[in-house]
Amino acid sequence: MWQKRIRQIREVLGKVSWVGPLAARLTLGLMFYGTGRGKLAHPPVSFFEDLGIPFPAFHAHFVGYLETVGGVALVLGLATRFFAAGLGITMIVALATAVAPRTDSLLDLVRESESIDLAICLWLFVAGAGKMSLDRIVCRKLDSGCE
Repeated sequence: MWQKRIRQIREVLGKVSWVGPLAARLTLGLMFYGTGRGKLAHPPVSFFEDLGIPFPAFHAHFVGYLETVGGVALVLGLATRFFAAGLGITMIVALATAVAPRTDSLLDLVRESESIDLAICLWLFVAGAGKMSLDRIVCRKLDSGCE
């Protein structure tokens, strides 16, 4: 009885397994798009300089473009692993330079939005964009063994 019910639930969840990656991509992509647009409108050069980031003018603009273009790419599910890696690296830098110095414990650090963003980037890098993505379409067109 219970085994049959569990099997039915697993079948239903398997049919909607595309929702998780899509929700993660949309949420993270729109967030990065917004922060990227803000950085392009008002490059945080002096903030990056205060953090000790080398070549602050270059990196302020670079991160702004990465977040803007990467955000759109995540929403579309295009080059998801590439942009998840790049955006994840920016979150590591943000955590190390801007967040960690003002936190008192590891628990405080993981409560910060940058930690959550990093975790989602890591998941997207490992798991990929999912079924509802341009990555999936490209992969099928190239016949390169999509999941």
